[in-house]
Amino acid sequence: SGGGFALALASDVRLAGTSARMNAAFIKIGLSACDVGVSYFLPRIVGASIASELMLTGRFINAQRALATGLVSAVVPDDQLEAEGHAAPARAAGGDAQSRAARGTQCAERHETSAGAEAGATG
Repeated sequence: SGGGFALALASDVRLAGTSARMNAAFIKIGLSACDVGVSYFLPRIVGASIASELMLTGRFINAQRALATGLVSAVVPDDQLEAEGHAAPARAAGGDAQSRAARGTQCAERHETSAGAEAGATG
């Protein structure tokens, strides 16, 4: 709810556990529901009609409706949410976290080596 909802909207990929509920909460206490970028991101993700409904009423949206509207990319069992949160980026990057870390280290080492060679050539 509220600021956490806004931060989630700013994410590239959003996952939800089956029991997830979210809302634009600030309207419930008499403030604008346009907090922390909600009015920017929400209509772009779910469309103007659903965004208006959520921002003007403060109603909660459950995980299944969030999936149906495109608010989240996947709904997974609650006890698997953290594991899926770690696995999804690894799949997108084409490997597991350990192999990505190794590739990143190798890339950094190559960069340092070539930077050192360039410095030696000019200095």
